[in-house]
Amino acid sequence: MGSKERPPSGGWSNKLIWGDNRLVLSSLKNGPIRKEIEAAGGLKLVYIDPPFDVGADFSVSLEIGEESVKKEPTVVEEVAYRDTWGKGADSYLSMAYDRIVLIRDLLSDSGSIYVHCDWRVSHHLRCVLDEIFGTANFQNEIVWKRSTPRAHVYTRYPSTHDVIFFYSRSDTATWNPQYQPHTPEYIEKYYRYVVEKTGRKYSLDSLINPNPDRPTLKYEWVVSPKYGAIQGIE
Repeated sequence: MGSKERPPSGGWSNKLIWGDNRLVLSSLKNGPIRKEIEAAGGLKLVYIDPPFDVGADFSVSLEIGEESVKKEPTVVEEVAYRDTWGKGADSYLSMAYDRIVLIRDLLSDSGSIYVHCDWRVSHHLRCVLDEIFGTANFQNEIVWKRSTPRAHVYTRYPSTHDVIFFYSRSDTATWNPQYQPHTPEYIEKYYRYVVEKTGRKYSLDSLINPNPDRPTLKYEWVVSPKYGAIQGIE
């Protein structure tokens, strides 16, 4: 958003498609647009936020004046947001498996996928993703804290976070680290020493085990081949 660059040619970018995503993915994989996707090198990044197998009813009731109007879900919304693909985790995972396989086949070798889920199915989906992408291509489990604990603390620990699984298509996946420059205040506070010859600033830290009550808690110190034991900034 806000970019002045021209969108890529081909006419299929920035599409919002309303429908069963399995049919859409199948058409992307087997339809005429597949050539355009392959010409672009495949999909580079996919994020999916599937239903969480809650079995909830997403119809909406609205009060307008003295009248109450209930908006029933459409056929598409029934498929997209309600637990209508069967009973139990088996049918849910079957639904997810079919779609994730289609996504994998559309991904570039340098592509990645992020799968958003919660405690209800996260342990099952992790196994599905391991089977489809391989355990070696599991990159990380991102914990997203949705809220602070409020309810149910009197009966159990509250559920306050969701999970986002991050997998790559292969071991050559693209990773673009995002850096921001340190503020002058931060540099002044933490990087107070300067190498005389190069002017490079650095900080000092203790390599001694900081816990005097755990004398056996020791780790091997790994020295960076580029910077040595001192990690600094320009």
